[in-house]
Amino acid sequence: RDNLEKLGLVERIHPKEDRRSIVVQLTSKGEKHFLEIFPQHAKRIASLTEVLTEKEHEQLGRLLRKLGKSIVEPPRK
Repeated sequence: RDNLEKLGLVERIHPKEDRRSIVVQLTSKGEKHFLEIFPQHAKRIASLTEVLTEKEHEQLGRLLRKLGKSIVEPPRK
């Protein structure tokens, strides 16, 4: 994270409503870099998942969506 910040790709934001937390977000430079590298990343992921059946692709999609949701909204205990 520090290196990404030094490179100007992300910035830290300290929300006033919760001083214990830190939000890290992409800068405009970070967004531009992401858009440049994402197509190659997507091709790599596609080639890695070629070995999966259609059913396995669907299962993987469901699991990744579930993980993504838990990142945005951590599970409640």
